[in-house]
Amino acid sequence: MSMGPRITPSNPVRKLGRMDYERCAALHNELYHLSWRGSCPSPHITWWEYFSPSQKIAETLDPSLIEFLKLAYVEPKDNPKDPMERPALFYWIHSLIPPDAFFETLVEELYPGRFLWLYCTTGYNMGDERGILYDQEESLAAFIGHIFEESPMCIHGWGFKPLEVILYAYLDMIDEAKVTLMCPNPPDWPAVMKPWVLHPYTKSDVDKALSAMQKLLDAIQARQPVHEATNYNPWSDLDLLTSINLPPKTFIHDFLTGLSPQRIPFRYIAPGIRLPTVSEFAAQPYLGSYPTNDPTKLPLLLFYTDNKKGLGQSHPEGDDKSLYQSGLNGFGDRGMVQLDKVLLRWAQMVEDGEWEIGKDGVVDKIERFKDADTEMHWYKYCLPPSW
Repeated sequence: MSMGPRITPSNPVRKLGRMDYERCAALHNELYHLSWRGSCPSPHITWWEYFSPSQKIAETLDPSLIEFLKLAYVEPKDNPKDPMERPALFYWIHSLIPPDAFFETLVEELYPGRFLWLYCTTGYNMGDERGILYDQEESLAAFIGHIFEESPMCIHGWGFKPLEVILYAYLDMIDEAKVTLMCPNPPDWPAVMKPWVLHPYTKSDVDKALSAMQKLLDAIQARQPVHEATNYNPWSDLDLLTSINLPPKTFIHDFLTGLSPQRIPFRYIAPGIRLPTVSEFAAQPYLGSYPTNDPTKLPLLLFYTDNKKGLGQSHPEGDDKSLYQSGLNGFGDRGMVQLDKVLLRWAQMVEDGEWEIGKDGVVDKIERFKDADTEMHWYKYCLPPSW
């Protein structure tokens, strides 16, 4: 690991046919040192030293997993006696599992000895969270947020990936300040999983969304025929945000504030999806009536469709809501997709010539999204899994 454990374009995931235990242990230990920083001085001991598993247990483990457990830190030698004082490895995962619980999975009867419960959760959701399961046969792992997701994820392989990809993603979230170490006097919200705080959004989230929106607007404008057009940006006047009592210090407030100087000479940014008018945006149907005290969870209608009658069915054939969704991604318990990822996908569709562009932006109607149900085009409406 002379290049370091972090995953980069020049230092990608290595296909070894087994767990890349040196890299996984290095990433695990980086998280470990961050979580224990200031809590307890070294020296620290590894999982294998701490639990000293029996030969019978060792015989059930893949050799590369054993090597990982011999390198991964689990406790300081002079560990706090109170378990509540022990910091979590990360916001979603508390620690490596003791050996006697390795095979306490819901799929043990179906796949004896194959799926191993490797990391337990922090109890972040006050319910039946699971943690990270490791597939000894495929040398892959997945974070499983809820017990009821365990069987389908294991049976179908949903969300499983090399363990180092998951651990690196957690460090990436720390680098982007999505997850931070708590301050000395943490607030009641957002919730703390000692010593970690998961933030609803960061400056990086806003910057990425603005950059993606700019990329989409530039791609459309570059393909428009020459014409004179007005500015269709409804957020040019920031008084509009004040008029609907949009809470400050929220992602959408910062995003629209950043977008306000942008001149947008068209309305349609995707098939059948357009910018709202000022009056439409001002008439938000949910603000002020939605039952939540969390200002980041107020549903706000951002982009609009033309609401053409007859396009829908009173009794739809299905209820698939997977368009541009991450599904069970195996990283963590964050189901919703970040806005920048959808906008970047739309920009790519424009740049690839998949959507027709005219004077008013994207010409294609909303029916174009039905391509997502076809064998030939479905992949164009999917997003790669990420945190």
